[in-house]
Amino acid sequence: MGNLEANVQKIREFTDNLYGEIFKDKVSVDKVMTSDGIRIKKIPYNSRHTLFEDPKDWDIHNYGDTWGERDTHFNIRLKVQIPESFRGKEVLFFLSTGADDIWNTDNPQMLIYIDGVRRCGMDMNHNSLTIFEKEDWEKGRDTLVDIAIYAYSNWADNTNNLEMEIATRNEQAQNLYFDLLVPLEILESLIATGDYDEEKALFIEKHLTKAITEFADYTEASEYLRKELYGKDLSDITVDSVGHTHIDVAWKWQIRQTKEKVIRSFSTVMELMRKYPDYIFMSSTPQMYEFVREEEPELFEEIKEKVKKGKFEPEGGMWLEADCNLTSGESLVRQILYGKRYFKDTFNVDSTILWLPDVFGYSAAMPQILKKSGIKSFMTTKLAWNDTNRFPYDLFFFKGIDGSKVLSYIITTCDYPKADEAMKEDNKILNYTYNGRQNASQIMGTHRAFREKDITNELLTVYGFGDGGGGTTWEMLEMDKRMELGLPMCPVTRKTTVKQFFDNLHETVKSREDQVPVWEGELYLEFHRGTYTSIGKNKKNNRKAEFVMSELETRKVFDFLTKGASYDRDTINEMWKTVMLNQFHDILPGSSIEEVYQDSDEQYKELFSKAKALLPDGSEGAGETEKISHITDTKDGSSHVFETKYYKVIIDEKGEIVSLYDKELARELRHQGAEPLNRLIAFKDVPKEYDCWNIDADFEDEFYDITDLQELSINSDSILVKRKFRDSIIEQRILFYEDSKRIDFKTHVDWHEHQILLKAAFPVDVDAKTINCEIQYGHLTRNVVRENKWDKAKFECCAHKWIDMTCEDGSYGVAILNDCKYGYDAKENLMRLTLLKSGIFPNPNADNGPADFTYSLYPHKGSFDEGGVIEEAYKLNYESHLFDYTTYLKARNAIIELIDSKGVFLEAVKLSEDGEDIIVRMYEGYGKEHKVKAKLLTGVSKDIEGVYFCDLLENPTDDGEISFNRDSREAAFDIKPFEIKTIRIAIE
Repeated sequence: MGNLEANVQKIREFTDNLYGEIFKDKVSVDKVMTSDGIRIKKIPYNSRHTLFEDPKDWDIHNYGDTWGERDTHFNIRLKVQIPESFRGKEVLFFLSTGADDIWNTDNPQMLIYIDGVRRCGMDMNHNSLTIFEKEDWEKGRDTLVDIAIYAYSNWADNTNNLEMEIATRNEQAQNLYFDLLVPLEILESLIATGDYDEEKALFIEKHLTKAITEFADYTEASEYLRKELYGKDLSDITVDSVGHTHIDVAWKWQIRQTKEKVIRSFSTVMELMRKYPDYIFMSSTPQMYEFVREEEPELFEEIKEKVKKGKFEPEGGMWLEADCNLTSGESLVRQILYGKRYFKDTFNVDSTILWLPDVFGYSAAMPQILKKSGIKSFMTTKLAWNDTNRFPYDLFFFKGIDGSKVLSYIITTCDYPKADEAMKEDNKILNYTYNGRQNASQIMGTHRAFREKDITNELLTVYGFGDGGGGTTWEMLEMDKRMELGLPMCPVTRKTTVKQFFDNLHETVKSREDQVPVWEGELYLEFHRGTYTSIGKNKKNNRKAEFVMSELETRKVFDFLTKGASYDRDTINEMWKTVMLNQFHDILPGSSIEEVYQDSDEQYKELFSKAKALLPDGSEGAGETEKISHITDTKDGSSHVFETKYYKVIIDEKGEIVSLYDKELARELRHQGAEPLNRLIAFKDVPKEYDCWNIDADFEDEFYDITDLQELSINSDSILVKRKFRDSIIEQRILFYEDSKRIDFKTHVDWHEHQILLKAAFPVDVDAKTINCEIQYGHLTRNVVRENKWDKAKFECCAHKWIDMTCEDGSYGVAILNDCKYGYDAKENLMRLTLLKSGIFPNPNADNGPADFTYSLYPHKGSFDEGGVIEEAYKLNYESHLFDYTTYLKARNAIIELIDSKGVFLEAVKLSEDGEDIIVRMYEGYGKEHKVKAKLLTGVSKDIEGVYFCDLLENPTDDGEISFNRDSREAAFDIKPFEIKTIRIAIE
């Protein structure tokens, strides 16, 4: 063992020294540039065209000077004269800015042009570019090379270097370097674990030692290794390998910078494909392809050609990699509908894989949405980020609330020593990456970590730098070439497409389906729990946009049918793209910089303005549709006592509800001995990492009851309570109603705190072990008794418009409704709605300033479905978000009116994407089977040609039968628990 380790160290030293031989004749550009020197000019966004202006009037940049500012561009120009001593050799240009952290998303990034031709992106991970080929010497090409750099800096200080060099490539040294490096890293990875096949390790070491000691010629040493080591004792494991770069549509940069990141990254792909013709690259996001088409059409055409040749793979399922916790069901449908149509129309590709490596949890509604959208496979890596439990499977069926299943795969790319350690220790967290480096350690780690080895021996990895783009490097491709040949104790890599991998996987699973584990319910990420709450204004805009788009489409269909008015399809489609753009998994969750939300605010403002223009008869918000209960205050000492139709209420001198007595069921709602109902609590919220993303498990350790009363007034129509907390003001108008048990807390907050989590607590006298929570197209039951590690990790969860706690005997329950909140926590007899988070990174002013929102307490008799919780939650959101609820409802009922179909909810009424049929989408929300009856087009003088089911892409299906009576215009059909039904109505 000792000799092996010592010899491996010697091989490492030789290999490291050899790397210096590859480009050892580097020459600084100040030695070979023309007398014009280096010229530099600071420019604004959208000025890349100025790069090719005459630079004589630009500033002179002295070699060795620094440059840069935050979020700023510079044009840089110079010409270099390639020395005669380089004749006959390939010449490369090297650029370094001094950045050395390979994951630093703020490092300077460049787009390089050589002699006026766009070539590739450069950054700290991509620092070289061939500017003169060996063949160019024979062709007589001019050796004076014009280098133009469109440079982007995101560092606040003027501290970027601009070190530039040219050099030739020693191909023999390079070939031997990588021939040694890959098997060397196999040995180093195994030695790090202390657990390996010694005989095989010695076999590798013997040949490496011989190669570096017995051959003076690099080429002969390489030929020896290729003959004696490579291709020997091959593994039966294959790791399909696809080039990739994850680019966040927004995060620590604005969308305007993302457009440039995509151009840089995709240009690099094209440059690598010229050097490595068998290279295959995959990218998932139609929105990014659109950015390229709009900003760099020539590059877009290059991509289309590579797609035709099978080298550039557009695949991914959604318009962009959207958040899957907060986004509504209908929005998820549109993400897939728009995404799949774009890939089909643009590249003739039928996308069948949902590609979401970096999304913060996955709703239990998704399997059905995927199945009914023609998505057969689902891929992520993010579940490996759990902070409490290691997710138990890497290959599994994801089963949703309706029973639908989708084959799911977690890419297990990680370093081998970490994988080996985790596999030897039960439940040890092991992080995977979608930013693979394609080295031996990670290829070995991909297999070591994978737990369904008895099902398949073909695995998947994607390699290339991300989250801010960049992608694959030439070094990765060189290592991959060696691993494709095969080496002992390392899986063999294979270049392929993601689609081919999943097609093969489905074929493998077909005969072993009973061996594939099933995960039923949500894929809850035990991390980033604060993303349900961060940047509340953005989440409110999203909720409103989703409701407004529903109203807009419904009313435009009605006007189309009754007045022959234009449906304004193009405008509606563009509006949906705005909604979808802002549902990206670092925008909607609240984990981007402040400037991203300034942009988002403007985009939503424009969207609502467009909606208003298309619905000129609407008014901003429908207001309160229920009749407000009259309140007569009766003092009882320092407390205020009053009755409504449904309640006896006592409010103490602090303005808190200390008693809420339900007269209908003769029971006190507040749990005795607990804090008052609607107690506002501020928790110190300083996560160990990922501030705007995370809420840590110990968040309850330090908290402050917000009881400082500034004003309390009991008015005839409401109770006004105004409180102060430090530098912030919370004002609430509490409303009771004549014909509804709902109690609204209309809230205005002027918040000026940081790293404070604000919750509203409702301790209720309800004996329940579970809580029902709305998700897309249904609801999920979660435990409130945290008896195991999995439940304890769910100390903060996501829900949409409502959560409900009902007694075990089903006799009584209490719901909390909201018009724009998503985070909550619950324990026995306690529900708390999370109102604000106010982190400081990456947005130092997160959630500061004014905010308006409404949440409601809704006690009910019987279970949540008997008590009409879903219906009341919809009503609250209609009141808050639609322009005109009455007009909307009238239009919707004229198109489709549900009859005796309690528990079935309409989500969309629109024109079909491919014509003028009417599309109606609904779902079953109670978790029960129903017979649905509906009247169609009763308010429209149009004849109906046919009514049939279609999938979420609006294609006809055999999804049951619809009974339709043309005379009565009544349709009837069955709907299963949590089933999504989409109906297509053809008009004659």
